[in-house]
Amino acid sequence: MTPEERQKMDVLCTLIPHEQNLKEFTRLAKELNDLIAMKEKRLQARADKEKSA
Repeated sequence: MTPEERQKMDVLCTLIPHEQNLKEFTRLAKELNDLIAMKEKRLQARADKEKSA
């Protein structure tokens, strides 16, 4: 993760548990899920690269 992504994840993880508005909670959760998905893709690409090496 980039430092910016890590910082955004920290902010989201702080905000999400306290959010009371469903629409905002859903937006924040989706943003966190998107960050996690990007990390997963990078890890998968690295694992695939290592397998083929």
